[in-house]
Amino acid sequence: MNALQYGMDWQVVFFIEATILLDTGTVAGDGAYMLGSALVLTNMALVFVGVAGWRNEMRHGAMLEQQRQAMIEMRSSIANSVTWSNTVTLAGSKGDGDGDGDGDGDGDG
Repeated sequence: MNALQYGMDWQVVFFIEATILLDTGTVAGDGAYMLGSALVLTNMALVFVGVAGWRNEMRHGAMLEQQRQAMIEMRSSIANSVTWSNTVTLAGSKGDGDGDGDGDGDGDG
């Protein structure tokens, strides 16, 4: 559970408690203003926490995207630098592919 969700859960509990206290008349006058001010300040703090967390996630996501692009570029550059050959040259042959070493490709030596 992240910090914003945890804080908002408690904010709902505090709001319900404040509403009950105000409805029953337990808190009146300056106490009601202080209670309301505390709820507003807590809401503002939670918005700040939420925005800060969101910005951090955006920065982290952008960094991961840059790393992914760098990996793609590296893989493509490696793939472009590797060349594959269709012919196999055996040790001691002249490269005609038949392995007899005469270079004519007929395999008769």
